Amino acid sequence: MTALRIKSKALALPTLRVEKLDLLDPYDVARACKWDFDILVNNAGIGEGGPIAEIPLEIVRHNFEVNVFAPLALTQHVVKSWVAAGIHGKVVFVSSMGGLFLTGFNEAMAENAFRWLDDAVNFTKHDLMRGMANGLIGNERGRLDPSDMIAKMVEVIPASRGKFRNIHPEIVADSLKSHQAEMFQREI
Repeated sequence: MTALRIKSKALALPTLRVEKLDLLDPYDVARACKWDFDILVNNAGIGEGGPIAEIPLEIVRHNFEVNVFAPLALTQHVVKSWVAAGIHGKVVFVSSMGGLFLTGFNEAMAENAFRWLDDAVNFTKHDLMRGMANGLIGNERGRLDPSDMIAKMVEVIPASRGKFRNIHPEIVADSLKSHQAEMFQREI
């Protein structure tokens, strides 16, 4: 945060305010609900990797708490305050079908499994997981420049009109549609 505050000051961005907001910290949430804003962008998220048959449930629960329940709770608090104040606000939820932007998110997610995966206990072995992780994020298709997505968000988020659901870049939209069609045809 300190580095970002220094950078924003150096860029002379008077409308940018850098604040800490941990969605699981009730004090942070209470403080954030007092900020003066009319667009809420829910972009917080963590990722967990590992085989569904073996990932510890407490990790999955925490993942859902951070990615689903905490943003929903914040959104409900914010929207209630907007309604009470007569503010016509906008809520945006940012999600990813695969986290393909070069932000470190996928790398961190892939490494998370190795903190609990144990070759002596789990039937999924380290080498297999390492190979899967490298196959997913270890190539150019899995590593896109985030500046393009940031530019799209800067365009779409403040707009007063537009699509309800936006998928960017187009290659990801095409891939998502293809994957969904394939899943409806898949058989056991």
